[in-house]
This record gives sequence, C-alpha cells and structure tokens, in this order.
Amino acid sequence: TNAIQITDETLGLNSTIRNGEYDEDYYFVLSDSAAVPSPTSETEMLDSRETRRTDRALSAAQLASPLAGPLRRFLYPHTEQIGSGAAADTSETLNILGVDIKLTVKGSGDADAPPSGRIGQLSDVRTFDMSQGLGVPQQADGESASDFEDRLDEWSERKSFLARTAVDDVIGRHYTTYRYTGSDLSTLSFDNVDFGTDPRFEAITVNFNTTRDTTAQTVTHGNVVLVEYDTVSYGLYEFVAGSAGHSENFTFAAEDFTDTNRWNPMTITHESHVDVPRQLGPDFDASAYLTSTSVAYGQTVVVTVDSNLKIYRFVGVDAGSSEDVTFGTEDFTDTERWEFVVDGATIPLSLETGQLVSDTNDLQRVTIQIVDDVNIETLDSDSHNGEDDGTLSVTADGDVALNGASDLFIQQIVSTGNVRVRSIGDLVDLETADGAAVIAAGDVNLNGKIIRGVNIVDGVNSPLRVLVPFSAELSGSSDADFRVIQGNGTYAVNGSNIPYGDLTVSRAYARGNMDITVTDGDLTIGKLEALGIVTLTTNQNLLDGSPSSTPTDWNVYAPQLVLNVDGNVGLLT
Repeated sequence: TNAIQITDETLGLNSTIRNGEYDEDYYFVLSDSAAVPSPTSETEMLDSRETRRTDRALSAAQLASPLAGPLRRFLYPHTEQIGSGAAADTSETLNILGVDIKLTVKGSGDADAPPSGRIGQLSDVRTFDMSQGLGVPQQADGESASDFEDRLDEWSERKSFLARTAVDDVIGRHYTTYRYTGSDLSTLSFDNVDFGTDPRFEAITVNFNTTRDTTAQTVTHGNVVLVEYDTVSYGLYEFVAGSAGHSENFTFAAEDFTDTNRWNPMTITHESHVDVPRQLGPDFDASAYLTSTSVAYGQTVVVTVDSNLKIYRFVGVDAGSSEDVTFGTEDFTDTERWEFVVDGATIPLSLETGQLVSDTNDLQRVTIQIVDDVNIETLDSDSHNGEDDGTLSVTADGDVALNGASDLFIQQIVSTGNVRVRSIGDLVDLETADGAAVIAAGDVNLNGKIIRGVNIVDGVNSPLRVLVPFSAELSGSSDADFRVIQGNGTYAVNGSNIPYGDLTVSRAYARGNMDITVTDGDLTIGKLEALGIVTLTTNQNLLDGSPSSTPTDWNVYAPQLVLNVDGNVGLLT
C-alpha cells in the first residue's frame, strides 16, 4: 500500500508515514508523565478518542511483573476487584513430569538439618519499603547517579519478588497509622477524610523497626517499634517501661513483646477501607467502555447513578450467551436486562478518642517469605473427570509446597506440617482415599482454577475433602468455584494421632461460587469474598474469626449468602 493513499480513517498513523517517508530509527517511549503523542492535526482524531487513548496508556514497567489479583486486594484493600488471577506468577521450570506421581519424604529434622522431611522450601524473610508505591522511581534533585541506580536495582528486585508472592506468603503489612484525638463520634465515614490535614488525626511516629534496627538501640519510654519477625508478633508496640524520660539500651531480638510491663501492643481499631464496601469489583466500568462491548450473561458493570456507584449484573441474554452492549445507552432500571447487585454507599462508623486508624490507602512496609514450590505436572486426558488422568499422592514428615502446571487429581496429601498446593488448573479430590484428599497437622492453602471433588452432586461439583486441625487455618483462592468440606474424627498423620472437627477459614477468594461445609464442629471465618453465592454449612456454630476489631468490618462479601447453621451465628457480647 502506498502510504500517501492512506486516508484519515486510520486516525493514529504518524505524519511521516503519511508523507511516504519512514524513519527506521524513530521510536517513542511511554512514560508515567508523558502523554501519548497526538496526531499532527486535531482533525485527524476526535478529542474523545484522543483522551481515551491517553488515559489507557501504560508504561512498560507498569505492565511488567504485575501483582496477583488477591495479593493486590490484600495489600491495597481499596482496589475494586480481586482480579482474574487466583495465584501469583508460577511460570517456573517443571521439577517432576509424570502420569501417576507419588512423593514420600521421611525425616524428623533437627537443628542442624531443619528442612528434613519437607517438600519445597522457604525463601529468606524480606521486608520492602512500599512508601513510594509500585511506580518506577524517579531521580530526585541532588541525588547522585549511583544512588539512583541503587534505588532502581532495589525497585526491580522488589517488583520481581512481589510478582512471585501469594497472599499467604505475607507475614505482615504496615500502613500509616493515626490516633484519633477528637471527641467521640457515633457515626463517621472515612471516605472523605484527609488524614494528613485533618487536625483530629495524629500520625503515629514509628521510631524503630526490627528489620533495620538489629543492633542495640537506646529506646525511650513512649517510643514505638514495628515488629516484623513473624505473623504472630507482627505490629506496632509502644515501650512503656518506667515513666516519661526513662530509656534503656537493648536489642529487639532479645525482647519479649508479650510482656505488658514493658510493651503495649497498639491495636488498630479501624481500617480506612472497611467503610467502602466496594470490595468486589465488576467485570466492566461503564465510564471506561464508551463503545459497544461484548457482555456475557452474569457479568457485572459498575455505573454512576446520581453521583453514586452501583453494580448491576447482565441478565439480558440466556446463560452462556453474550451481547454487544453500549453502556452509555443502557437503562439499568430495566429488570429484563439488568439485575441490581450492590451500591457503593459507605458504612458509618463510631469512633472514640484515642482509637487508632490505619490508612489503608498508604502502604508503608510489607514483610514476605515466599514458599518455593516443587513444580509438577501430571499427564491427563481430555475428560478432566479423573478417568485416565494422572494422579498425585504425597506423604511428608514436614511442610508440603506444590505447584501444578495442569489439573491435579489428588488421591491424598498427608503432611505433619503445613500444606500449600497451587495449580493453573483444577485441584480435584478423586474421593478414593480414606479420610480426606488433604490431611495436615498445620495450615492448608489451596489455589487453583476450581477447587472441587471429582463427582457431580445435584448438578454441581462435589467438594474437595480436607482435614485441618482446630489449631490451624484453611485459606485459598480460585478462578471459579471453591468447594471444600471438613471431615471429623481422629486420624494418624505419619504416626501422630490428631483430632479433627472445628474449622477456621482465615481467607478465601472465589470468582465463582464458594461452598464451605463442616461436618461436625464450629466454622470460624475471617474474610470470605466471592463473585457468586457463598454457602456456609455447619452442624454447630458459625463464628467470627476476623483479626479486625472494627465492629462494622465484614466477614463475607458476596452478592448472595446462604447459611445452613444448626447452632449460633456469631456470639452476643
């Protein structure tokens, strides 16, 4: 084609090409500050199209090493959706490829050989400064080239590390924290609070952190320390030994932060994001899709109605079908086409003088320890129902960390430690082993496309069977349905008899339905989030296990909740 003959319908071609010229050395680099280059004349592109093109521009660095969806929601709770990915980047070289894979790892371990009996290993504990966000660092005025290069190297390392991080790798995260000094309020919305300028909020100064300050420090009464050792102790502590002016010199590693005569744990009473219940984002934002867009049955869109955000589900076609929709011309009150899901109204909060508020818009630090999985792939058929599919059996005297490159059909995983299984395909219980598909003495974390059993019951997948002790927790995420059932009884786990019954689910995300059943015991839940229906079943009590002390914080966020509870729901205080 002769470039001179190209018409204005192309809209975006560079003028040098239109003049029949081509410069092979020409290039344009997108940056965070520079807009996309405009055509040479305003008539070549409508303003609205030019604006949309600029708004949608991303730098290459912004596209590299993205955070997994659940991790983004965990670190940045104001994010409107959990994302389409259930797990972190797992594009690693396979360690094991086979049809039927059976792993048996023995060994009790000791101080000289602590990894003995374990499948997979742990990375070093890393703490990252997140105060400057995820963007590419810019050289500061007066900063030397070598110092700037060091910062760039640190940013690149952090970006790569975070891309491989799952939610359960996070030991703790710290946000800028404020003490409320105003009068008691019966209702308050943080939605319009500027913590930096509002005189009612006093920023908490963190004087030390245990990652940086490893040598002996002189600590004065009233100083605040951020403890970053482990998930149990993570948080802010105020030194309260003695009286005003009293100081001591010591190393933090030797301190007992549970000693309330010396340390006051600073409990976060409120988190700024909990009164903005748009925790679960839609598939589309009407303001970003101005032209006709293909929308499938059941997909959701957020729209602005009278300055308020509302989410609607598309029901204008049959299930499994789609239609080209222009959101700007839609009548969302038409119930034949749209089903209202939820609005974006804020929850009023009560606030008392002296309470602490965490500004979850302002992430400062995060401490992480990545589990390095053993990467496996079982050769399977096209049936995806366990027939002629490869299987997985694991027995380990330590922790188990596995990553699957396909559907994993699990006969049984037995571990005396923690279990974490991730897969880009389904995690499927073959329902052939006694007890459960996963039996552990510690925490269990499951991540996959669908978490399910191999059978179909009443038109839906049966649940994956687990046995998690009452002292441990279940967590996980899925790109579609998440279905698990906790068994009961006493089982021998590699020689140790462990009782099972009550189940605690600390965190779970599903982009489909979520179904959690406890056959004989209490069900305690932390944060459960789903795009579909959440069904919770127990023959005893349903209890709140959220670490947040905020009374209006949520345990379940979903369009629909179904409870089958024979005992109490929550506890009266």
